Amino acid sequence: MKEENNKKANEAERVKKIGVLGIFQSDKYVIPRYQRAYAWEREQIEQLIDDILDFGQNNYYIGSLIVAKVEGLENTYEVVDGQQRLTTLYLLLQYLCPNKIVINNDDP
Repeated sequence: MKEENNKKANEAERVKKIGVLGIFQSDKYVIPRYQRAYAWEREQIEQLIDDILDFGQNNYYIGSLIVAKVEGLENTYEVVDGQQRLTTLYLLLQYLCPNKIVINNDDP
């Protein structure tokens, strides 16, 4: 029973619900070379914006961002899934709120 509780506690530490702005506040994301290049076109970007606008002030589930901690680098994560959404959100937020997002340009 104790082992099961420890396993659940470890899983809870690894799975987090974070708002869009919170994603970019302190963590750094690395896109590994095996990921496909950014491929979203106008249609997908407009759909994402429309979806967000349709929800207004309500919570909108933007999808999953799956990352893996990069060993030896604090607050640095390798993107496993969600790269297209993450990149699009980052670009949109940079355009709409350029002074609100923390940007860490240090190379890992």
